[in-house]
Amino acid sequence: MLIELGQGVVLPEEKVCHTVPVQDGYVVVKIDHVHQNAEAIPLDIPLPDAKIFTLGDARNIRIQ
Repeated sequence: MLIELGQGVVLPEEKVCHTVPVQDGYVVVKIDHVHQNAEAIPLDIPLPDAKIFTLGDARNIRIQ
């Protein structure tokens, strides 16, 4: 089953995200839009220094 949580761009060639190496099995994505019902979903790899913990926090930012 597939569920659309938002929209964005996949950046598969980037190997570093916010000075952190991209972990195996992950890619860098830039989140352009997050559906309202998905905003509270926690990120697998949060960015605590930037206070980015959920998908909604990651809007317009690159994450892995």
